[in-house]
Amino acid sequence: MSKIGTFYSKEEMKTYDVEEGAVTINKGLSRPHGDPVETATFENQVDEENFLIPGTNERSIKLAAAGEIATHINMYDPEFSGKVPTESAAAGEFEPRFVAAAKLKSGEQLMPLAPDNVEIKAGDKLEIKDPKLGLDKTLETTDVAISWDDVPANTGGYILAEVSGPIRVKASPVIPEPTTYAVSVTVTDGTDPVEGAVVTLIDRDDSTKSFTGTSGSAGGCTINAEAGTYIVIAEAETFADYTSSTNLVVDDDETLAVVLTT
Repeated sequence: MSKIGTFYSKEEMKTYDVEEGAVTINKGLSRPHGDPVETATFENQVDEENFLIPGTNERSIKLAAAGEIATHINMYDPEFSGKVPTESAAAGEFEPRFVAAAKLKSGEQLMPLAPDNVEIKAGDKLEIKDPKLGLDKTLETTDVAISWDDVPANTGGYILAEVSGPIRVKASPVIPEPTTYAVSVTVTDGTDPVEGAVVTLIDRDDSTKSFTGTSGSAGGCTINAEAGTYIVIAEAETFADYTSSTNLVVDDDETLAVVLTT
């Protein structure tokens, strides 16, 4: 029996279908005898001692996701109640597994601790770092547990915590969009505007990063580019391909004049 299981009675455990998405059947050979073996993995697989939320179907449950509030925990791996799939299949094309899970309740409880936890002191607030791994220290103040233990970093295992019910799952970090600057481009043949020229800014240090615009009837376009140093190339029908002789440095809104020749 898991350590967590000692805090939940049989009466507190209820059986749920598990929503895990598509199933993939992996076929191989055992060692050392080479007997055929099959294993099933799921798109959103639930294992033992995972943190869960209600599913979308009647009496169903699923793995909590980043930013959600976990309401349940299961003690053991889910099981198949009926026919075990022998081929990979989408959700709904096979009978789901079931699992016994308990609603997170108030009180002192041993909870799984993430294996890469930071140093934790008694009284620190805890959230679910990963619904498949366990808790870790947090600066959040709502839907959290409180540590009763001093735990060194990278200890893992279990931690005694004061739980008040549901526990938040750490939100995914917000990655800010990079700042871009407007590069106002004018393409001419030295006298008249050139329509339909494709102008590309290629990052000098990373050729996989580029920004492109196409000139309109007045020969102009605006290219929104991140800060950097760029090689400028341009192509247009009846004109020779253009490559800038000097690099374009973008660290603010810029203007760029491109003159094409035949």
